[in-house]
Amino acid sequence: MPQLAEDVGHYREREPEGHDAHQTTDGYRGRIAALQALRGVALVVAAGVVAEIGDMRRFDNPRQFMAFIGLIPGEHSSGSKRKLTGITKAGSVVARRLIVESSWAYRLPAKVGQAMMLRHQSIAVSIRGIAWKAQVRLCWRYPRMLARGKKAPIVITAVARELVGFMWAIARQVKPKTIGA
Repeated sequence: MPQLAEDVGHYREREPEGHDAHQTTDGYRGRIAALQALRGVALVVAAGVVAEIGDMRRFDNPRQFMAFIGLIPGEHSSGSKRKLTGITKAGSVVARRLIVESSWAYRLPAKVGQAMMLRHQSIAVSIRGIAWKAQVRLCWRYPRMLARGKKAPIVITAVARELVGFMWAIARQVKPKTIGA
């Protein structure tokens, strides 16, 4: 991750004066801006996930998206016996790592800070509602799982899995832009 932070620093130094952080190609701008409504998801995470996944609306339900990322439990089954194992880690390593890192932000109590308020100004009310619902649920879930004796990395993985579901819900709200429009 230090290399990623260094690359972002170089990008920001070379970025032209007055350049809006959301100005990318038209096809991705809306999705990247919408994902940034979520806590812990800023430009680097949103752009990385969109670049790795593409159009999240291609998944019929959030479970398919979670499986694509590799945040579902593995399974050993024989006959009527079924044993769940750790997460499969199949799928996009980059997207999974970005999402897991961003889920650490949900350790703290739910609130909307100044930076998030600025990001929310250009985002639809329905998307802000989903983001707030995600924040309340995930900030509530983290301490409850710790109190049950789960270890922090396992809790963060569970939070990341649910965060993927909220990302899918937000992606379904963003209308695609047609080329040449």
